[in-house]
Amino acid sequence: MIKERIYNAQYDSLKAVNKELINLYWDIGKLIVAKQDKIGWGKGVVETLAKEEDCFGGDCFEGALAMTALERARNEG
Repeated sequence: MIKERIYNAQYDSLKAVNKELINLYWDIGKLIVAKQDKIGWGKGVVETLAKEEDCFGGDCFEGALAMTALERARNEG
């Protein structure tokens, strides 16, 4: 019974964290797309932004492109 409650609490916590991260990624994608559309940012600016932010050791470029692609797909669908 105690083990099950611990497992359930851990699982609920994991789901909450994942939900917040997904919301964060959508917001970042939305921000990048808005800037690209308004200012004419291109792929090079996304790369520069990723390097400046130095997220998790500099692995943000692919993530930023993925967030941007997701936001563009969401807008098209």
